[in-house]
Amino acid sequence: MPPSLVELRAEMARMMADGTVRVDATARALAPLVRYPTRFPPRAVWDMAHLVSDSVLPEPIRRGYGISWSPARDAGMRRMAAASRRLVPLLPPVLRRVPPVRRAEQR
Repeated sequence: MPPSLVELRAEMARMMADGTVRVDATARALAPLVRYPTRFPPRAVWDMAHLVSDSVLPEPIRRGYGISWSPARDAGMRRMAAASRRLVPLLPPVLRRVPPVRRAEQR
């Protein structure tokens, strides 16, 4: 694992450039099962849930999966990030931390 974010991004760029990391036919075939594992909630809800993970994917990977990205989606992600930075600290710990984190804190 690279020791810094800058080095991680450089390593990912290198691996995408040399084809080590790529989206192939198998990945594209499996993607809908990962992105939409159940019929409920509707796809639009899943798409909103994936906004965060989609936002951090490198553009060549998004393109390989056929994930559209637009200035509107980018702006939505930025608004959601800003809102979460303000709201999450106000939540009680039971809502803010997943059960494994709470168990670790109790130990």
